[in-house]
Amino acid sequence: NQYMKPIIFIVLCGVAIYTYTRKQFGQTKTKTLTPAQNWIRSITISLIIGFYDGFIGPGAGSFLVLAFIAVLGHDFLHASAHAKLVNLATNLGSIL
Repeated sequence: NQYMKPIIFIVLCGVAIYTYTRKQFGQTKTKTLTPAQNWIRSITISLIIGFYDGFIGPGAGSFLVLAFIAVLGHDFLHASAHAKLVNLATNLGSIL
């Protein structure tokens, strides 16, 4: 845990710098995916970030937003809304 906190901080700073330097990042929907591509990418995101959220936790919402924009091509508004729903579901799941 003592080693993960600095790593998470550095990664989140990197994400912030990345989104700040790419002015058009997340402004509009950028990708049109087939349903099969959407499913495969969504499952991959779920596995990776779900594993991270289950074992480490902090910053999962930021990583979800980033993944929804970069991998699925959503804009910031939709990516943020979907990330909040996914984060709520994972938090409710952890209670059960």
